Amino acid sequence: MFELLVSTLINRFLGSYIENFDLKSLNIGIWSGDVRLKNLTLKKESLDKFKLPLDVKFGHLGELTLQIPWLNLKGKPVKVIIEDVYLLALPIILEDYDAEEDNMRVQKIKQDKLKDLEAILSASFTESLVTKIVDNLQVTIKNIHVRYEDDAVLTEHPYSLGFTLKELSAASTDENWHPSFIAITQSFTRKLLVLRDFACYMNTDSRSVYDADHAKLLESLKSCFYQKEHFQYLLKPVSGEGHLVVHKLGATAAHPHVRAELFFDEFAVDFDSSQYRDLLWTASKFHWYQKTWKFRRLRPQKSVQDAPVEWFQYAARSVLNEIHEKNYKWTWAHFQTRRDQRKAYIALWKQKLLKRTLLADQNDEFAALEETLSYEDIKFYRLLTRNEIRKEDLVAPPLQVNPGASSGGWFLWWGGQKEQTTQAPQDEGGLNLALSDEQRKALYETIDYNEDQAPSDLDTPRDRVTMEVFVNLKKGGVSLIADRSAPALAEVIVEGCRTQFFQRPDLFLANFQLQEFKVEDGTTKPLYKHIVSVKHDHGQMHLPAGSESGEDAAEKKLEPFFQFSFENNPLDGAADSSLVAKLKSMTIFYNYVFVDEVINFFKPPKIHLDTVGAIMNAAEATMEGLTAQTRIGLQYALEEHKTINVKLDLQAPLVIVPLDPRSWKSPVAILDAGHLSVSSELVDKGMIEKFSTKQNYTDEDWGELNMLMYDKFNLHLQDAQFLVGPTIKTTMEQLHTRNAKVSAVILDNFDFKLSLGISILPAATNLARFKVSGEVPGINLALSDFQYKTIMQLVDKLIPNPDPEENDSSSVFDAFGSASRLEEIDDFDPHSQQHLVEIDFKVESVVLAMHRCIDGVTLETEHLIDIIGDSLNFSFFKTENDMHVDLSLTDINLVDHIETSGIKEFEKLVSSNNFLEEEAVHRKNPELFKLAYDRVQRIVEHDHKEIEVFDQDIVLEMSALKCVVSRKSLLSLLNFVLNTFTDANAEATPADELKHNDATDDTVAPQKINVRVNLDSIIVVLNEDGIKLATLQLSTAMIKVLVLPEELEVSGKLGALSLHDESNQGLPRDSVFRSLISIEGDNLAEFSYKTFDPETHKEPYQSYVEFTTAATKVNFVEDAFVKIFAYLSKFQRMKAIYDSAREAAINQASQIDNANKIKMNILLRAPIVHFPKLVGDEVDKCDLLVAELGEFYLNNVFELKSNVLHNMVQAGLRNININTQFNFEDNILQRARLLKIWMSILISTTLRSKLRVCPR
Repeated sequence: MFELLVSTLINRFLGSYIENFDLKSLNIGIWSGDVRLKNLTLKKESLDKFKLPLDVKFGHLGELTLQIPWLNLKGKPVKVIIEDVYLLALPIILEDYDAEEDNMRVQKIKQDKLKDLEAILSASFTESLVTKIVDNLQVTIKNIHVRYEDDAVLTEHPYSLGFTLKELSAASTDENWHPSFIAITQSFTRKLLVLRDFACYMNTDSRSVYDADHAKLLESLKSCFYQKEHFQYLLKPVSGEGHLVVHKLGATAAHPHVRAELFFDEFAVDFDSSQYRDLLWTASKFHWYQKTWKFRRLRPQKSVQDAPVEWFQYAARSVLNEIHEKNYKWTWAHFQTRRDQRKAYIALWKQKLLKRTLLADQNDEFAALEETLSYEDIKFYRLLTRNEIRKEDLVAPPLQVNPGASSGGWFLWWGGQKEQTTQAPQDEGGLNLALSDEQRKALYETIDYNEDQAPSDLDTPRDRVTMEVFVNLKKGGVSLIADRSAPALAEVIVEGCRTQFFQRPDLFLANFQLQEFKVEDGTTKPLYKHIVSVKHDHGQMHLPAGSESGEDAAEKKLEPFFQFSFENNPLDGAADSSLVAKLKSMTIFYNYVFVDEVINFFKPPKIHLDTVGAIMNAAEATMEGLTAQTRIGLQYALEEHKTINVKLDLQAPLVIVPLDPRSWKSPVAILDAGHLSVSSELVDKGMIEKFSTKQNYTDEDWGELNMLMYDKFNLHLQDAQFLVGPTIKTTMEQLHTRNAKVSAVILDNFDFKLSLGISILPAATNLARFKVSGEVPGINLALSDFQYKTIMQLVDKLIPNPDPEENDSSSVFDAFGSASRLEEIDDFDPHSQQHLVEIDFKVESVVLAMHRCIDGVTLETEHLIDIIGDSLNFSFFKTENDMHVDLSLTDINLVDHIETSGIKEFEKLVSSNNFLEEEAVHRKNPELFKLAYDRVQRIVEHDHKEIEVFDQDIVLEMSALKCVVSRKSLLSLLNFVLNTFTDANAEATPADELKHNDATDDTVAPQKINVRVNLDSIIVVLNEDGIKLATLQLSTAMIKVLVLPEELEVSGKLGALSLHDESNQGLPRDSVFRSLISIEGDNLAEFSYKTFDPETHKEPYQSYVEFTTAATKVNFVEDAFVKIFAYLSKFQRMKAIYDSAREAAINQASQIDNANKIKMNILLRAPIVHFPKLVGDEVDKCDLLVAELGEFYLNNVFELKSNVLHNMVQAGLRNININTQFNFEDNILQRARLLKIWMSILISTTLRSKLRVCPR
């Protein structure tokens, strides 16, 4: 009954791929139920549907067997056997372009796509057909070899790429998976799937196996099955089996409709450097092929050397056609043509759908339109036609179900397709086969299909599982091989992989489990071969096997290392998708040599960078969404946005980073990241409805709506620790056992909570793409100079250092030139101002303990200071070009552990809350200091290249700060800082090329740093071995600093400065004998200091100093000043520290030599010096000698005399007055002026000095 149907199906299928097969013999075989076709030849265009530039050079199908028991389709199996398929493909050569053949292939692909488009889904019919096919079908496919060869078209080195398959079969079995025929009464159909030796190889620098003698060629292609050692396998031969169960009644509460379980022993991928090289060449040239394919009809058939004029014309016509095509699409003539084509096609397609006969000229017009129009246009016009038919309520003749209309025939179910076409008019993609009522009834009975059953009766409940798929893999791996004669450079190994997939009517659930994960290091003599491995719990390893804890440990061992679950459209409806993951801890031994080798392996030659960039851009490309924030736009985004419910439970890895990965005695850093949990913060659906129903929005509503524009995730990190120690072994031991004398712990028991927001409207420029906020209870850090230097060395090692770029050149550049170009940057581009990320952190307390190593062998340390900060607020945002930071701190204390005098006031070298009552300090702002930092990117064109520079602006406000100057502590800390944190030999950066440019012109200026410091209520206490010597108090200070690579400018203003004697406790604090120096009122001291670039500055001096003061009052108390001067003189020890740093600063020797070339302008106005003397025993009465020094000035000029540069320094005193005030008996007070002086000094310095005094 179905012979004609099957015959037509096979004719259609084989006609698409097989050349010149015997149609008469085929039909006879089908009618007899036994088809045997041998030695068939595949067509040249067999691979066209893959849209690749490939031609079939040789295609052979050894045997195709089809056995159909027409008399007992329900009782006997249908057998399909395909054996010995060998195919050799070559790339299409553009020079061999044939316009007619090319057009024929393009039209055929289009028509195939249109036939697929017209397939009408009939779920119930398909399900019945698939069930019956599975019941009766037995498939065996053997000996498949598909090979691609390329010697010079899409590569520079010849290679071959191939797929081989030894056997793939599907046979019916009983419930014990033994081969058996299925009785018609059984509820389940079981199939045993067998896969043998499926592999993929890529032979580099290989020779072609093509031979004009097809017998020899066929033998060469067959050799792959017994000469495996001659192949470079990308995918080593894979074998496995599967169990497929089909429930004939469909999905029920107890059984899914389809259940499949696949088992594989090993899945191994090998990838060597030669394969990577050839794949890059193919990708690059295929990229070029795609760019030039549309101009292939214009391409000359001769070489460039033979026909340069034609090639020039080809380039010109290609550009002209491209521009003309773009411009023509916006002309009225094009619009009119499109309209006419659309109207004509819709009218003709409507007649075909309604099965009306077309005239001959209409058929010709329809064929011409389908040839001219693109697939996308035809698809759209057919959709419009169906809409018109639906609106006009036109009735077409009943459509008859045709079970074989797909080009895949009986194999349709195997590929996962379920579309079946209906009886359609000729040329519409149907077969134009008519079945009688009796034939149709017999067909439906055969496949158990009830055409009268309504689709609603077939609806599957939402929670019903329709398909289950389980994949089990014992072992898998990926190897990178730099040289086939050497061991693998890197190998990733996984064990115990299990994947589960559950399909429901409108959702799916995927689970993945991994038992073991390793990364093997193949470099020379690594300490750890497995540089990444699962970190097993060793805490229970010594317990008795029968103990409860031992049993718990055994259960934990069976727990997978990694578990992952993803559900789309979950049943609870809380979110659109759900993601749950659990990860056990693992150990990562970081080997920078290994990392560099892997990076060098994948580093593409310079010529391929454009190709790699194009691939990455394509991978990252996303559809553009709403770009403007409007009420409708935000509401739509909120309602349509897909949410995800994330729950992650991750035991973060233990990362070991040695300085020398080949030595156990190497200094090492260890990061134990503790435990990380991540969960979603889903938006309440009631909140969405609230904004959907609101008519008017307030400012508060807008802010709340903007906050809903983020997917929010809560992260919690617990028990993180960071260690840096002298050796790997001793540092590892301190993960669990602390060593007080040689502590390697920098950070311990770190805990913080973080909230991450990801914008659902990344294109909305007024919304930050990412928002991060968090609260940290406290950060406790301990750092020594050894640890800091080790960290800095590790940072240098961690930064990959691949080999220098080679100077590659090749014919690809000759083919399509360089793809890079400089794009114009719009200064007003709103995307450049969008906040890419916003970070807001609050830290309750920060403690940093600084230690100094005192023993180079044992690395024992001494405690120097503790830096303690309270209420730290950190805000940050980053745009495309800029960065901004706001930092504030409520309190800070620097606790001294160097000099311990026992006096509480001296315990803190720096403090913001250690003030005495008599110091009368009142904080104006609640924050101790505020820091605002901005970094702006500039691109400067210099010497025909672009240099990236960053300008920085820093604004610092500090108030109410007290500093204690303890001589030993200060000298020790200064020495510690110079030896630990300075690097006089830092490498030059590209921005250093601009260091001599004009700083006033932003288009060429070097990078610069602007600093503004505002100080309020700063107190400095001089500590003389536990004795409070003096207090210096500064009420206000404003300082500006401009830092350039070769220049420095500092300016500032000081006001209300006072110096009090604290050693004389016998007098009240407000006594003139204790108030030593003061600048009163609004009289300020101003200063500026500037250095110049010696390369560009033309004046004879290299620096400039200007200092001006207002009225200064000095009470000269000899005893107090003698103590202070003696205290300051002891700071001469600092000279030894500077001398020890001379070698590190040797590159600055030229600046030191020019230290005497300073331009000065100093003016000290009205310094008044009081010399008081007590009168008798009275503390409030004294004799005074008052020296009003008027003005002291100092300036200089440089003059060139007789080719000798003279530094002419002029200094002087103006308006000097000396007055006295004496007390006599009976309260008699005598005042007198003793002296008035005007004096100037002129000093000329060259190699000798002259001094001239000019009194007036």
